[in-house]
Amino acid sequence: MTRTVHGIDLTQPDGVARLLAHHRGRWGTATMTAPTGTQTTETTKTETKPETTGQQTTTETTKTESEAKFTQADLDRVLQTRLAEEQGKWQKKLDDAAALAGKSETDKLTIERDQAKAAATETTQKAAQRIAQTEAKVAAISAGANPERVTAIVRNADLDSAVKDGEVDEAAIKAAVEKVLTEYPEWKATAGSSVTASGGEMNGGGNNGKPTFTRKQLEEMPPEEMAKRIDEINAAVAEGRVTG
Repeated sequence: MTRTVHGIDLTQPDGVARLLAHHRGRWGTATMTAPTGTQTTETTKTETKPETTGQQTTTETTKTESEAKFTQADLDRVLQTRLAEEQGKWQKKLDDAAALAGKSETDKLTIERDQAKAAATETTQKAAQRIAQTEAKVAAISAGANPERVTAIVRNADLDSAVKDGEVDEAAIKAAVEKVLTEYPEWKATAGSSVTASGGEMNGGGNNGKPTFTRKQLEEMPPEEMAKRIDEINAAVAEGRVTG
């Protein structure tokens, strides 16, 4: 992968030096100067009032601005800075190309396949973690947790060990939730704070049209559907719309 300016390959070690030499050969030591109209003379008047006599004296001072010049050296510095910035951007592309240089078509396809597989694995793992969190909420409700404490229970549960290679281990999730409830028994619902909800099914009804769920429905819900309705389920758990 090359990048040329005036026919000069800037990716070569001497690319910058050759470009500067080309510039000097074409324009020599020309300088850029500000228009003559910018040369000005300022006159400043300063008035002083002696304290004893009250007389005024005026002193005039003159300041002349020197002609501003943009030299060849200044231009060279600008070029070098800009080229260095561009070369930094090209370098990664060059490194990527070098990694594939000399590889057979099969090797290149293998590398691309591995990169795609790694990206897909990461996406799958993140999705599995979200499902694990939702299943942990369901497990907490099923274990008799106080709805107001469900979020805290999930936060304290060790769910990392329940997700492996994009797969969710439901038994491990239940065990993690039960462990938290054993450590914090006060997070379980009491007789007066058990999970209840007035009428309604998963398609809505009561609760201002918001869907309600039963514990059994959540426990038997396919993972694919649970993933699609995760926001609804989370809201239902938070608002106490999960019936026993």
